[in-house]
Amino acid sequence: MGHIRVSGQEDYYFGELLPMAVIGVIGGLLGALFNQLTLYMTYWRRNHLHKNGNGVKIIEVGLISVLTSIISFGLPLLRQCTPCPKPDPELGNECPRPPGMYGNYVNFYCSKDNEYNDLATIFFNTQVMFYTLAVVTFGTAVPAGQFVPGIMIGSTYGRLVGKFVVSFYRKPNIEEGTYALLGAESFLGGSMRMTVSLCVIVVEISNNLKFLPLIMLVLLISRLLAMSSMKAYMKSRLN
Repeated sequence: MGHIRVSGQEDYYFGELLPMAVIGVIGGLLGALFNQLTLYMTYWRRNHLHKNGNGVKIIEVGLISVLTSIISFGLPLLRQCTPCPKPDPELGNECPRPPGMYGNYVNFYCSKDNEYNDLATIFFNTQVMFYTLAVVTFGTAVPAGQFVPGIMIGSTYGRLVGKFVVSFYRKPNIEEGTYALLGAESFLGGSMRMTVSLCVIVVEISNNLKFLPLIMLVLLISRLLAMSSMKAYMKSRLN
């Protein structure tokens, strides 16, 4: 099977183009849905919530902050801690992970040193809530954008696809980080509809021009699919 060498992972095989295109499809659909949901939230805020004065805006921000804190830190406290699994030399993950370090096993106020909190591990490692929180917080009276949340959202499902690809091909030179990078790009392309500037940014992040064909492929798929989805939705509303 032919392959092209790239930096970041030793080489990528043409068979990987299909899951990379799938990442573009996911980014296009999620990006279009994100824009539509934020549009609904903006209309609701403007026509109902923010008409009641600036004090309501402050209360809204406070409630969202409290809700986010309760979900992120309160719910894991309700879970019982789980004993750590046996160490796997191939994965190289410590259980629990050292304080202040990245890892898959989070000791979140567990009474024993050899335990971890599975719910805290999900919340602090996988960013499962970022999509919903980004929809809710975008448009509130705080100086916030969607670029960094978009990177986190896209890299989450991009890495998930990468895990499937790694387990399917079983080749040590395929890295999940490559798919995380393409996932971040696909969501930004689907939601922000950026083209040249986003392509340049991602190439600079990867620091390798050989990634350019992959970046352009995923970006074009996500952007075209997002625009097509939006046009189809508007056409259905008009009809």
